[in-house]
Parts: sequence; structure tokens; C-alpha cells
Amino acid sequence: VDEAAVKGMSSKLAKALIKNQEMRVRFPDQPEKFMDSETQLVEQIGAFTRVGEHPELYEALTSAGVLDTAAQLLSHENADVAHETIKMLISLTEMDPEDDESAQEASNRLSLLKALYGADIVSLLISNYRRCQEDGKETQDEGETSGTDNGCMYDILTLVENIISGDPASVSQVLLNPKLMSLLIDELKQSRSLKYWTATRQYAAEILSALLMDAEQVRLFLKLDGIDALLTVCACFRKANVALDEPLHQEMTENVFDALAAVLSQPEGRSAFFDAEGIALLLLILKARNVAQRLALKALSYFLSIDAPSIYCDQFVQDMGLGVVMPYLLVRYTPKQASSRSHVSSKQIQKQAEAIEQEDYLIAALWVMFHKLTGSSLVRLIRKFMEKDGEKIDRLLEMLDVRLRRVDVAHDTLTAQHASELYQQSVTAEEREALYESGMLDAGLLSLQQLAYIL
Repeated sequence: VDEAAVKGMSSKLAKALIKNQEMRVRFPDQPEKFMDSETQLVEQIGAFTRVGEHPELYEALTSAGVLDTAAQLLSHENADVAHETIKMLISLTEMDPEDDESAQEASNRLSLLKALYGADIVSLLISNYRRCQEDGKETQDEGETSGTDNGCMYDILTLVENIISGDPASVSQVLLNPKLMSLLIDELKQSRSLKYWTATRQYAAEILSALLMDAEQVRLFLKLDGIDALLTVCACFRKANVALDEPLHQEMTENVFDALAAVLSQPEGRSAFFDAEGIALLLLILKARNVAQRLALKALSYFLSIDAPSIYCDQFVQDMGLGVVMPYLLVRYTPKQASSRSHVSSKQIQKQAEAIEQEDYLIAALWVMFHKLTGSSLVRLIRKFMEKDGEKIDRLLEMLDVRLRRVDVAHDTLTAQHASELYQQSVTAEEREALYESGMLDAGLLSLQQLAYIL
């Protein structure tokens, strides 16, 4: 494939589209008369998948008008033609993370993405997504929500992700389009029960959780009443017998609570969560002690932020939250004995990491409460630690000891590494300091400091 071939393919594609349009106009009620031209059109679309392996040809692709033709194809009466066009655009925008792009290849890919913005491809993709949703509704009983998947919808989300992740600096105008956020929120609304969770909805939740890392996206999300949809999905975990039997369910759960944490990282998000009685929902999930308990504690730690109003902590205490979360202090992860002393499974390592993570979330929430609570609310918190001969204080000391040992080991390791002459030559003093701080935080320095304050 070379530049001349791209120009030739572009010309053939445009001619195939014109011929198909003419045949459809001449024989609107006789599909057999225009199906041959439609088949030829699909073949011409598929030919462009080869160009994805040659980023150096993207400029020729754009100048030949292929993206303008693609925009017309996305509006084609036949949804299958639009789907083939989406697959073609995926092949052009997809980058293998294991491939090392040269600066020129990255520049060519960026130019292609900007051309896609200019052709308003994202709006056309959203329209196609809505068309797929409507087609799905026609195949289901009235009043029921489809729990089946749609390949075209999944591919649209793939292309959207390729576009918005390819050029973060130029994508804000696309992301602030409320139609995209509205689409993702709609998928949340359709996920009110695990039986309706599909690969497409899991993907939508994944994209949403990534978008909500941006404060502007959180504000748009709240403006479109996204918090209610998000809490509706979280409400799936109010009961104790929830089981995540499939990897898809596990990923969806992580994505949904990551999205909630991102919303709660912003003042407006915490306010909307508070007004929607989100505290009560988190307490129901924590009472259930199910697979979402760690993630619910994560959400709580984001909600009870050190820079949040004190009323959030006061309301948490008034809602009997202390009685729900304090027993989690006594939860310990005890791995099953392995057949070989030297063997520790990857699953055990993950469980251990999640147990420490859960403890850190709870420690962070308690640390904030000790900062914010006053009067009778603070007394109630302190009394919880005095119960049963101070067993919770003993547990705090145990956690402190574990983190102190981990931090000491990290300090010795990092100090020895930084003392290496080769390391000092390859890393600047500022970089060494940043790496040291990062390593200490990874070892648990922050939770160690918070525990010391609580004690």
C-alpha cells in the first residue's frame, strides 16, 4: 500500500457510494436491485483496514477525502454499512500499546484524529449508537430492558475511546458534547440489575470512569443527573448474597465504584451525593458485607474528604455509620495454608493487597472524622474505641506496626538504590526525591501518619 494506492482506493470508495445511492433512489422498494452495489460498497470499505498498518499514509488518506466519505457512510440507511465503516475507522485509530511509535508516526496519527474531530465523527457515532439502541428495543418485549449485547454498540465505544484517548490536549471540545455523556449515563440507567450487565455496558462504565477523572466532565455528569443513575447501579449491592460470577461483573463493579470515587473527589460531586442520600446507600452496602465492601469504603474515604464540610461527618455519625464501619477494623485477612511454604498464589497476593487497601480506606475516613467531629459526635467516636477493653485500639496498634515495618524496609531499599553511583548519574536530584516519596507512599507512609494521628 502506498500513496497512489490510497488515492485509487478513495476514488473507488466514493464511486461505490454514489452508485449505491443512485440504485437506492431508483429502486427504493426493491432491495434486490441495490444489494449488489451495497456489497461492493462494503468491500471497498474493508480495503482501507490495510492502511492502519501504515501511519505514514494518514495524510494522504485525509487529503483524498476518505474521512468525508466515511462521514457519509456513517449516515447510511443500512446499519451494516455504517458498522463496517466503524470497523474501518477502528483499524485506523487503534494503536498497539506494545508498539513503539516514532515521533513522525505519532504526529501522523494525531493529524488523523484532528481530522476526525473536524468531520464531526463523534456526533455521527453517537447517532449510530442511538440507532442500535432503537433496533434493540424493537426485538424485546414492551417494558423490558435488554440484557443482550450488541456488537455495533461495543465497536462504537471502542472507536470513541480511540479518539478521545489519542489526543487529550485537543479533545475537550468533543468531551464537553453532552450527547456523549448522556449516552454513557443512559447505559448506567439500563444497568439497574446484574442480569442486565453486558460487555457493552461494562465498556461504557469503563469509559465513564476515565472521563470523570476530569473536573469539567464531573460537572457535566452532574448537570445531566448522572449521580442518580450511578447510585442506582451501586444499589445492586444492598443485599448480602450478591455474587460476581463472571469477570465482566467484577470489571463492571470496579468501574462503577471508580466512577463514584471520581465524582466524590470534586466538591460538587460530594454535595450531590449528600443531597441524594448517598450515605444511607453506602451504609446499606457495608451492612451487607458483600463483594463491594472494599469499594464502598473507598467511596466513603473520598466522600469524607479533609477539605469537605464537617456536616458530612456529622451526618454520617447521626446515620449510625460508626456502628457499621467500626467492625471492619477487626477484619483480618488470613490466607489459606499453601501445600508448599514457599508457594504463594497470585490470588493470595491480590487478596492480601485488597485487604490492606480496605484498611487504608477505613483509616483515611477515621482520620478525617477525628479532624472534623466535635462535641457529642466526637465523644461517640472515641467511645467506640473504648468498647471491649479497647480491642479496636489494639487493632490500630497492630496496623501501625505492619505499616511501620513496611515503610522501614522501603526506606532502606530506596536509600541503598539512591546511593548507587550509576543511579545518581542517570537520575537527577529532583527525580530521586520524587521517586523516594512515591516509593514511601506506596509502602504505606500516608496511612502510617494517619494512624499515628488517630492514636
